[in-house]
Amino acid sequence: MGAESATFCNTGTRSERKRPHCHCGAENREIILLPINPHLQKIYRDFFKGKKDYEFAFRNSRSKQNTPISRIRVWQILNEAADAVGYKESLSCHTLRKTFAYWLYMDTGGDIVMVQEVLGHSDPSITRRYIGIDQQKKEKAINGYILILR
Repeated sequence: MGAESATFCNTGTRSERKRPHCHCGAENREIILLPINPHLQKIYRDFFKGKKDYEFAFRNSRSKQNTPISRIRVWQILNEAADAVGYKESLSCHTLRKTFAYWLYMDTGGDIVMVQEVLGHSDPSITRRYIGIDQQKKEKAINGYILILR
């Protein structure tokens, strides 16, 4: 969450503003550019209006310096939001990343390579294990087999 505003919204150059995207660091340190859907583009533009390119998107309000909020503060904010809507389980950025990956997999009709590329994984087997697809398939196969035996 310590990303600078230009990283999220590309408020830098005119050409960058035409194709809003976010920069995501993959596990292999490769930078991945992901598009931002039109609805979120409007929210981001409104949020970043008036901010300088070098300003952090989520600044530490206790600091007079341009410093980002900590990962602990991000966890607190996520869990405060979850509490506000009645969600009882603990959330983290990692939880959201895995959930996003799982639903991307489901919404793309099982395109594991697409999800692998978005996450920056080196191999599809890592992505399947990461989002629990292999385990889910095993459980479904075994549960289906037991039903047949009855």
